[in-house]
Amino acid sequence: MLKKMKRIFSIIIVLVCALTYLCNDHFIVFALEDDQIETTASLLSYSEYIEKYKSAGCPQTEVIIPGTSYVNADDQVKTTLIEDQQAVISSDDGFIEWKVTVPQSGMYNMQITYANVEGKGSAIERELLVDGKIPFSEARYLAFSRFYKDAVQEFDVDSNGNELRPKQVEVLHIYSKEIKDPSGYVAEPLQIYLAQGEHILRLNSVREPMAILQIKLYQSPKTISYEQYNKVNPTDEGQDAIFIEAEKTYEKSDFSIYPYNDRSSAHTTPQDPYKN
Repeated sequence: MLKKMKRIFSIIIVLVCALTYLCNDHFIVFALEDDQIETTASLLSYSEYIEKYKSAGCPQTEVIIPGTSYVNADDQVKTTLIEDQQAVISSDDGFIEWKVTVPQSGMYNMQITYANVEGKGSAIERELLVDGKIPFSEARYLAFSRFYKDAVQEFDVDSNGNELRPKQVEVLHIYSKEIKDPSGYVAEPLQIYLAQGEHILRLNSVREPMAILQIKLYQSPKTISYEQYNKVNPTDEGQDAIFIEAEKTYEKSDFSIYPYNDRSSAHTTPQDPYKN
């Protein structure tokens, strides 16, 4: 009985020591994670950032930065021609830096002209830094779409006359996009504050490679109201009905967008009680 008690006591001591070790080890891990969270939390949100620079003006000037004019980059970067235009291709885990001279202090929108290049098929993501710092939390994950289309214009059919879902193929072409909040909480294009003088703009690769043709700093045109639109456009109503079959897409931003049969409504066209 005494030996059994000693054995149990020994096991308890071993377990206590092991748990103490694990708890201490986990405490270190948690401390590191807390540091990381604190670093992330220290970034301003976009609303806080805008509030900070609310007195800054919006200069009516444009600054064009050619993609190939970068001053620093990782060793995977390469230049190329895309549709007869010079571009720089960044990998899925590298970075590129550009030096820019701003003529006037103020808030600027940023537009990036890019081309999707062959990758793994995921959305393109980049992180923006200005002079070595992330300006606001939304700049950590800037999304850039890829482009797809149906492999055929006229759908193939099976032996029963049912249309078959076409294969999706990626379209590689040039596109200009303003940096925006990928979550959609901020509807308008994002602005960054730049003081007069020289700055370093840096894009860190988060996911997928991309080709960059140019970066433009400017003032994004404001969207006019429908009332204003009617004032500058003819008000004559169209006389002809125009039908567009939704499944006949030109391009799409994701390969998961594809034609699908629907028999739930008699208004669906084309309509057939048997064929898909």
